[in-house]
Amino acid sequence: MQFDLAQGAILTGTVREIAHRDAQVVPRTLAAGQQLANRPSASGTPRPLEASYQVRVSLDEHQQVLIIGARGRGKVVVESQTLGLHLWRFLRRTFALKG
Repeated sequence: MQFDLAQGAILTGTVREIAHRDAQVVPRTLAAGQQLANRPSASGTPRPLEASYQVRVSLDEHQQVLIIGARGRGKVVVESQTLGLHLWRFLRRTFALKG
C-alpha cells in the first residue's frame, strides 16, 4: 500500500478480511476527487462504476507515521489460476452450480 502522506513509502501487509458483497455506495471522501471511479445515481448518491470491495489489511512492521483516515492506493497480489478454473468459477456463479 502507498499512502498519500507517507512520502512515497510502500508498505506491505496481508489481507485479513474481504467484504462479501461489492460496494453499492462510494464514500464521499473517495468520490470527491474521483479516487474511486463513480457516477451519481438519480438520487445523487455516488455509485461505483466497477465492482469494488472493502478489505481489511494488517500491515507488516514499518516505521511510517500514519494518520487515521489517510488515503492511499493498494495492489492485491494473488496466485495465478488456470483458464479452466476461471471457467468453472464463471459457470458456478452463472448457473448456481454446487461444488
